[in-house]
Amino acid sequence: MLAFSRTILAAGLAAALLGGCGSKTPEQHLTAAKAMLAKNDGKSAAIELKSALQGDPSMAEARFLLGTTLLAQGDPISARIELEKARELGYPADQLVPPLARVLFIYGEFEKVISEFSRTQLDAPAAQADLMTTLAESALLLRRKEYAERFIQSALSLDAQQPRTLLVAANVAGYSGDYETALQRVSQVLADEPKNAKAWLAKAEFLRFGLGRDSESVAAYEQALSLDPKSVGANVGLSTFRLTKGELDAARKQVELMRKALPNHPQTRFVAALVALEAGDLKQANEESQAMLKLGPEDARFLHLAGAIAAQSGALLVAEKYLSQSLNQSADNPSARLLLAHTLLKAGEAGKALGALQPLMEQQGRSHAAMALAGQAYLMQGETGKAVEAFRKAVDLDPKDVRSKTALAVVDLEKGRIDEGLGALKGLAATDATGYTADLALISALLSRGDAAGALQAIAQLQQKQPKLADAPYLRGSIQMRAKQLPEARASFEQALQLAPGHFQAAVALAMLDVDAGHIADAIKRFDAMVEKDPRNARARMAAIELRVRAGASASEYEQLLQGAIKATPDAAEPRLALIRHRMAQGEVKQGLQAAQEGLSAIPDSAEMLLALGQVQALSGDVNQAVSTLNKLVAKMPNSPDPYLRMAEVHAQVKDLAAAAQDLRRAMVLAPRNVEVVGKLVAVQVALGKFSDARAALKDMEVAGVAKPVILAANGDVAYAQKAWPEAARQYRAALDLQRDDVTLAIKLHSVLLNAGQSADAARLASGWMAAHAQDAHFLSHLATRALQAGKLPEAESLYRQVLAIEPRHSAALNNLAWILMKTGKPGALEFAQRAVQVRDDVDDYWDTLAMVYLAGKEPARALEALRKAVQLNPAAHASRVHLAQALLDMGDKRGAKAELLKLDAVQLSGELKRLKDELQRQL
Repeated sequence: MLAFSRTILAAGLAAALLGGCGSKTPEQHLTAAKAMLAKNDGKSAAIELKSALQGDPSMAEARFLLGTTLLAQGDPISARIELEKARELGYPADQLVPPLARVLFIYGEFEKVISEFSRTQLDAPAAQADLMTTLAESALLLRRKEYAERFIQSALSLDAQQPRTLLVAANVAGYSGDYETALQRVSQVLADEPKNAKAWLAKAEFLRFGLGRDSESVAAYEQALSLDPKSVGANVGLSTFRLTKGELDAARKQVELMRKALPNHPQTRFVAALVALEAGDLKQANEESQAMLKLGPEDARFLHLAGAIAAQSGALLVAEKYLSQSLNQSADNPSARLLLAHTLLKAGEAGKALGALQPLMEQQGRSHAAMALAGQAYLMQGETGKAVEAFRKAVDLDPKDVRSKTALAVVDLEKGRIDEGLGALKGLAATDATGYTADLALISALLSRGDAAGALQAIAQLQQKQPKLADAPYLRGSIQMRAKQLPEARASFEQALQLAPGHFQAAVALAMLDVDAGHIADAIKRFDAMVEKDPRNARARMAAIELRVRAGASASEYEQLLQGAIKATPDAAEPRLALIRHRMAQGEVKQGLQAAQEGLSAIPDSAEMLLALGQVQALSGDVNQAVSTLNKLVAKMPNSPDPYLRMAEVHAQVKDLAAAAQDLRRAMVLAPRNVEVVGKLVAVQVALGKFSDARAALKDMEVAGVAKPVILAANGDVAYAQKAWPEAARQYRAALDLQRDDVTLAIKLHSVLLNAGQSADAARLASGWMAAHAQDAHFLSHLATRALQAGKLPEAESLYRQVLAIEPRHSAALNNLAWILMKTGKPGALEFAQRAVQVRDDVDDYWDTLAMVYLAGKEPARALEALRKAVQLNPAAHASRVHLAQALLDMGDKRGAKAELLKLDAVQLSGELKRLKDELQRQL
């Protein structure tokens, strides 16, 4: 009985004690928290605030104070959550907005800070000054100097004594190169607050980066950390300083101190990843970078570093993804742009590399590294004339090293001093033990002159010097492939893939060899193996899909394959873009629009998807919505001319050439030396008949620094449009004198001479060009086409065969030769027509030619299949539709033939096509 009473008593006491612990109301917890914050006891305050919120989750003030407390403790992740909840609960903007903007800034979401808060007006001057200061910091990190200056001036006008505002003003001055003013601002803060850790950090940065006073900067970093061990900037600054000086152990120790002080901060992971990368520990670097991206997925710096780590690890597709995302966040980052271009070149994506390099190539003070990479890209694409020009510009920009001598050698070549130029390049390539710019310039020069043997010798020398460089065997394989040395080419491409397993172009070349040998299954297996090794390799997956289509997959199977690719690689643009193109080609406009919208929803940061949506909207007839979409692309790429170029295409599509000209003028403001913009603006003005405006625009472009050959060629285009043949010839010849290996200029000049009736001059130009460029299939194809247009079928046949001897996969030559053989009744037409659609199965004209060959051979069923493919690819292919009616009639399907001809009732046909249509209607 006594024991029972004691138990009851104990239970009663426990209940009383527990009841006493829970008797504090949420308001009392909040009051206690405020008292602790007044004593700078943030840790205890956070406990009280969490207790208050357990009792009443809707306390906006508690949410706000917990958010600011966590922010001060270096936990921006939790701080953001609480501040966002406080905003949802309606906490006053004057208090809430400044710390919320700072949290977004810490996350690296600088664009979001500006887009969300740049128009915000707070009532309290101090709060508005705080917000303007954060906006200035964000603009500064986005390299938007004018915005930063405007924001900081606004902040200073509201509160010129606030230490943080003064420090950001110092950073703005430092960004402009005015380090004395920057240090004066910092000294102003330290005079009033000698224990201000942020001021010591700013001093360290200016001493280090602005004035190069390393020992003083280290002392300032250490002073900052002694005052505030949790200073993110001081920890990062001192760590990276140690790295740049090669003090790896000291950097590691600093990272460990940072982990203790800031365990959940994204910058801790950033520095740890940087140190691991420098130490060569790619596994650790990758782990740190992935953790870093979870904390700051939109930080351009984090994405840049993650891309660098992926590139170093050989994960080229991953590197491309991260670096592209980094540039979407901060387009003015030359380091990330160069690394992206280098990565794309390693992957064999020369075209994409040139796209990435374009902004750097257009800058007034162009980058030597950018031009050198551009030269490599042009060389990889086989554009040897452009490659030589790029290398020349590269060495001009860096005259102190061996590249300056390379430039002189290139100039010798351009001026016709072949022996001197090639001799100098060979000497430089032999003596430059580490670099290979001279080697690539030599290979480019030899190829442009048709010296395949000499180029192979130079490639062998390059490979001996740089045995791990995949470019050498890839280039050798390209030459061997042109020479029809197919086993040797295959071995070279295999070697390139062994050196760089992600070299996509080498894999494509091997697949082409497989297809040409009739082994399309082997080509598919090649890409399937790449996908098995890396399931997220969207390019390899797409290559396998396209090959399956070539092997006979139906339209519905193609759709299923693309859907599978999208499911496997949801963040890859290529499969989604292919699905959009496929549906539009099928005439499924609504479904194409749906695919574009779903693609943009899945990859909202993708400029490609936004562009695709705009193009589909334009094709569906909704021009206003297309322009609205492309205006969003302008907001995403404010410094790029590309959105305006695409808008011009949309306006041109609906015949609004005046609007297209306006778009192109806007593009010209952003990129006054962009050759594509120049060409399209002149073309539109010529189409409008505004020849004087076109010439005036060209004069403005010349003043802006557009290359003289481009101006001369464009003036030639204007004269050509006016059929002023002598003036056009004069302009083209002057441009060709400056760019002696530019085949496009040579073709234009040759055409003008023929149009002017100067056949002897045209013949001299042609023979001289081919003597200097014996392997120029492009010019030969032009000569063949002119012969074909003139009805000289034997001459055209001979020339097209010469083209195919140089480039066996020249699709236009295959197609046109098939047509000639069919017309002349010679054997081989079917073989060449089938080869043309194997090389390019997306050209309706090639399917039409194949169908005509089938019809000539009395195989209407096969012709019908090919013609359906042609009109599927291009519903406006009127010739194919007439031929389709002919095939249906040959099959006895009069109703089907009549239906196809009815679709052409509103179309004005002429010549042989009209005669054939009329004949078919008579038969019906």
